[in-house]
Amino acid sequence: MIDADTRHSFYIGGRWVRSSRPDTIPVIAPATEESIAEIAMGTAADVDRAAAAARAAFPAYASLSVEARVAFLDRIHALLLERAELFARTISLEMGAAISHARSAHVPFAVDQRETAKPLATSNRPSSVGSRRRRYLEISRPSLLMCGIAPAIRSAR
Repeated sequence: MIDADTRHSFYIGGRWVRSSRPDTIPVIAPATEESIAEIAMGTAADVDRAAAAARAAFPAYASLSVEARVAFLDRIHALLLERAELFARTISLEMGAAISHARSAHVPFAVDQRETAKPLATSNRPSSVGSRRRRYLEISRPSLLMCGIAPAIRSAR
């Protein structure tokens, strides 16, 4: 599922870069306890590279118009929908979730994040989002660039 070129790499700053550590670790499917992939084992230096890339990308993102940020969210949304079945199968393999639950809950939750973020990106006023138990305050201008660090299983197409 992960090809040899990316098995020892991380996607940082828009490209695949080799981990500073040559070791890999297995991704274990909890339902079968079988290894379904090998991924790079990262180091603090790899995290520092990713954080530096995020910091370097932030000024360009922050300077985008509201319309451009919304278009960016729309593109992410379209890609999630286009690849929904691949995400569901990956979630099912990696987490051991039933495929029906991955399709009906996990993937829709990820897709729906655009619906939370989009109104915030188009408002010039602070907006409160969240549930009754947890409230989060967001504003329309970017103030933070976030990134995720997680194993990724790519389709072998």
